Amino acid sequence: MENRGTSGTIGTSWILDRGTYFAPSQFEVPLVYLDHSELDIEATLRADYESLLDL
Repeated sequence: MENRGTSGTIGTSWILDRGTYFAPSQFEVPLVYLDHSELDIEATLRADYESLLDL
């Protein structure tokens, strides 16, 4: 597996490659705001899932 430049956080670059951002720390929880549409949430969940498949 090639080094994807995760800087110690596994999977960060994989999710960034898919156009979303996941908090790099356990203390920074992902939040859903009222201005996130159903499509935003679905796209984020899809990117998360695909990133986990790449690990």
